[in-house]
Amino acid sequence: GVSGPRVQPVFVYRKGTANRFERFRATLQRSTDLTTGIFERSSDTRRTVRWVHDASCRPVIWQVAVPTARSHDLVSLRRYLEDRQPRFRRTDRVYSLWVDSTTSPSWSGLGDDRWSATWSSSWGFVWVDAHELVHALGAIWPSAPHSTGKAHCYDAYDLMCYSDGGPGWRKVTVC
Repeated sequence: GVSGPRVQPVFVYRKGTANRFERFRATLQRSTDLTTGIFERSSDTRRTVRWVHDASCRPVIWQVAVPTARSHDLVSLRRYLEDRQPRFRRTDRVYSLWVDSTTSPSWSGLGDDRWSATWSSSWGFVWVDAHELVHALGAIWPSAPHSTGKAHCYDAYDLMCYSDGGPGWRKVTVC
């Protein structure tokens, strides 16, 4: 599971701090399983997440240290990783980051152009990981049905829908 377009999960920790990957390994693996399940259930098993995975079909989670100053937002993280590590420049990858940083935002980074991020204060809310991954895959276009105009939608129970202050917001429950 390494060829072709795939999602690469990445655990990011701050340089000079302990790498707590082992502490969170089970949580992160559960998150990949649940995110896959969300995609499969919502598509009636016609779609799934193509993770970069090992011979036992488990997603391979990279671990990477970044300077504290680069760990506060997705734009800084992306620039740092792309500038310093060629493996983050692949055009056939979507990079899904979990950032171990309790002083970073409690919200997730807006995915864009194959990148998404969730900070440690969001762990346990698996919909956040799946939600940000869907952004990284290109959702939601302003011209999409039920778009709020700010990358979300207004069909009340959809993974991507909530009142984000966009000009197209309405309170609608279609399904």
